[in-house]
Amino acid sequence: MVINLDPFWEQGMQELHVVLPIYNEKARVEECFFTVLAWAHDHCGFEFSFVDDGSCDGTGERLLALAKAYGEGLIRVIVLEEHRGKGYAIRKGFASRPELDFCFTDGDLAYPLDLLLRFREELLRYDLVIGSRGSPFQGARNAPWIRQILGWGFNSLVRVTLGLPYRDTQAGLKAMRKEVARAVFARSRVDGFAADVELLWIAQCLGFRVRELPVTTLPTHSYNSTRVRVFRDSLRMLGELASIAWNHRNGCYRTKHPCQY
Repeated sequence: MVINLDPFWEQGMQELHVVLPIYNEKARVEECFFTVLAWAHDHCGFEFSFVDDGSCDGTGERLLALAKAYGEGLIRVIVLEEHRGKGYAIRKGFASRPELDFCFTDGDLAYPLDLLLRFREELLRYDLVIGSRGSPFQGARNAPWIRQILGWGFNSLVRVTLGLPYRDTQAGLKAMRKEVARAVFARSRVDGFAADVELLWIAQCLGFRVRELPVTTLPTHSYNSTRVRVFRDSLRMLGELASIAWNHRNGCYRTKHPCQY
């Protein structure tokens, strides 16, 4: 039963579907699940979906059991058969509830869930709202220094090569109106971590209004336990960045007949 009946509908706000992509986090998934469930009990107008990206450690099976026993209709679970990457997982999450405004955040809960309230409010004025950790030494305060430096370098490369004006394309917290999500994901092709860049590039190509909000990771969050392999995934992201530039040059993102998400 929802405790706080915040009359957000009277303010013109829409229900927000929050997708949490997750991969090989069996050791932490129970804690994450119950944290989300407790927050959902206290805040109306939110629906949550964990999307297991083909985990091989039993994360998906554990999530399904938790949702069946405790989900109470507030938390859904989608288990993908193979590991395709963050971009693919968030597209599948949106496709499960395309009638709702959409948000995604890290499945290991790197960011405070209370930020969802501000993001939902900003969707009244903007098409897409993205989190920004600012400099590599601010928002991602718990990240190893090599990860911070590589993240800063990647964001700088994105600004130079694609001209995107945002300080941080990779923060794992973004929200958009449902019609924007439909248009963007119908044109998306990147499955990995650079899907964030592709999403923002498509939004810019289509003329959507973007709001950048400062965010900071939770002090209790540890990047040491995440499944990002810094050097391997950085090389993959560079390849995906090249594919975004190629897709743009070939007009893929402006097509009137986009692919299906």
